Amino acid sequence: MDRTSSKVEALSPWWRHGTILILVPGFTVLPILTVKTDNDAPPISERVGGSSGETIVVGSEVPAGPQVFLKYGLMENGTMWGAGPTSVRIWQFTQPILSFFTSSISRGTTSKRSPTMP
Repeated sequence: MDRTSSKVEALSPWWRHGTILILVPGFTVLPILTVKTDNDAPPISERVGGSSGETIVVGSEVPAGPQVFLKYGLMENGTMWGAGPTSVRIWQFTQPILSFFTSSISRGTTSKRSPTMP
């Protein structure tokens, strides 16, 4: 008897419980935080001035700022919460560091000292 073709393994019913335990709180908390972020937004000043007193931005111009994102399609660069661009930037940031350490390891010039913080 061929076990692979005649018997289909049953999936454990616990995967549903795990999925529900993750999705329900996640999709409950996410909208709550979105509304809270919108309600707790910082106030918009009537005027932003420079050090010499000149007006740089008027408060009525601030709400029009997001229209620039819509006009140039800048919101398409990531997900709603910006995870797409952030992960790409992190990857781009780590590549020179990775190549530095891999080249110094291959040359045998690694230091025994711990790196100093700037």
